Amino acid sequence: MGGRLREDAPIISGIDLRILKEFTVEPDSDWVLDPGDMLYLPPGWAHHGVSQSDDCMTISVGFRAPSADEAITSYADYLGEQLPASKRYSDAGMAPAQHTGELDDAAVERMRQLIMSTLDNPTQIAQWFGRVMTQPKYVDQVVPLETPLTETALVAQLQEGEPLYHMPGSRFAWRHDASGTTLFVDGDGHACSPELAQRLADTAPLYADELELDGAAALITQLVNTGSLGFMGDEGDDDEAY
Repeated sequence: MGGRLREDAPIISGIDLRILKEFTVEPDSDWVLDPGDMLYLPPGWAHHGVSQSDDCMTISVGFRAPSADEAITSYADYLGEQLPASKRYSDAGMAPAQHTGELDDAAVERMRQLIMSTLDNPTQIAQWFGRVMTQPKYVDQVVPLETPLTETALVAQLQEGEPLYHMPGSRFAWRHDASGTTLFVDGDGHACSPELAQRLADTAPLYADELELDGAAALITQLVNTGSLGFMGDEGDDDEAY
């Protein structure tokens, strides 16, 4: 490990990953892991891993933690798509500034109130948060079916005893508040009952019993068609999922 990363640390440009141009291992901060070992890397700490053999395979588990920059920009974009064009800054009722071209305190405060009153919406923040935190990291992680499955066909397969699974890379979350219940799946929000949201967010396989929940057949069909849920082949091979 190379210590806590400085905000101004030089980064190699032109690639998706943030790789330091210079990396120095701190004293007593290098480890060799044996099979089954796990090393926790604190957020914001520089690190570099090297395979010790030709047959080495490592698995990295990251925790999604948007930066303030990413969160503010993303939330503003989400909210902006829903705002009417008629909601604008207005200087009606304000006294003219004392000097030509001056942006006085009253004008700045009027704009601040417009921004804060628009952004400070707990319901909208929750809706945005659920969507952004379930977005797939890579666009090819969730692949829609080429031929959509009908609700009738889905019900028939479940009733034959074939279970449904969460597809690898797919993310589910849910929230219930005064405005209702929303199931968040791979960046989208679906209004449904609390019972259905909780059950679908659970990673346990889905069987025909779940069809008894209100609205289950329609929503499950939609999630299968978008690639978030899937049936597996007879061998249980992920390559045969559909």
